Amino acid sequence: MSVQLLAWKEFTDSMRSRGLWVATAILTVVTSAAVFLPSVALNDVDPATLPQYMLAPVATFVTITALVTGYLAIAGERDTGSIRMLLGLPYTRRDVVVGKYLGRAVVVSVAILISYLVTSVVGFAVYGALPLGPYALLAVLTVVLGIAIVGIAVAISAASGNRNRAMSMAVGVFFVFELLWNIIAQGIYFVVTFGDLPGTTVPAWFVLVKRLSPTNAFKSAANLFLSNNATRVNVSQGQGATSGGSNVGPTLAERIGGEVPFYLDEWFSLIILACWVVLPIIVGYLQFKRADLG
Repeated sequence: MSVQLLAWKEFTDSMRSRGLWVATAILTVVTSAAVFLPSVALNDVDPATLPQYMLAPVATFVTITALVTGYLAIAGERDTGSIRMLLGLPYTRRDVVVGKYLGRAVVVSVAILISYLVTSVVGFAVYGALPLGPYALLAVLTVVLGIAIVGIAVAISAASGNRNRAMSMAVGVFFVFELLWNIIAQGIYFVVTFGDLPGTTVPAWFVLVKRLSPTNAFKSAANLFLSNNATRVNVSQGQGATSGGSNVGPTLAERIGGEVPFYLDEWFSLIILACWVVLPIIVGYLQFKRADLG
């Protein structure tokens, strides 16, 4: 019962945060703009393709929102010393980590669902229609991504002794996942192949490495219900979504020069995303369990 009480406290405290509502407003504006702008930039937009326009901006801003929500969950209290008071109550360290994780995961989930609700209104107002099935599935998948990033943020917080270190690590995580992951994958390819760079054809393991980040796994898993074939190809190769319906490149089978292995099927990206939901918070708890709070 103590975990539920702590999670509820985290939820109510976070919902009173002005910064969270600002982040929710920004996320709502971003998702709404991703749906609205194609009507301005393109002459003819098929409403069935609208979810694909949301993939890249949603992944970026959900990552920011979740990191901001979670990175001070424990580090902030360690910095002020209030964590010792909290542990003086009938809470174990596991209760603290899990309770803060659950509470803040619910907060981010609410923010995401609000943004999708407002965006659906925008979509109906502009286009008169919206692919409700794919749109709803994308909303659920986005919630999973948000929960995964919250877990990473809380794990960072649990492993950090103060807020400055937690902030630095959270900023580093954002840059790695959003800006550097594909470069890191290319660096690994360069080392493994003794100086070669990725060409027209690449091995399957290279595509897998590119998908191992939570945001790329999210984009790849979205292919399970996206309707635009050109976009499916690009996201399948870990390159992100495109904004058009033209032929943008080779299929994944052509890209790897052979049969597509099971670990490059889109359903496998759901497993990768699930691992990001579970594993970081376990690591964070183990670090916090050993931490000296004195």
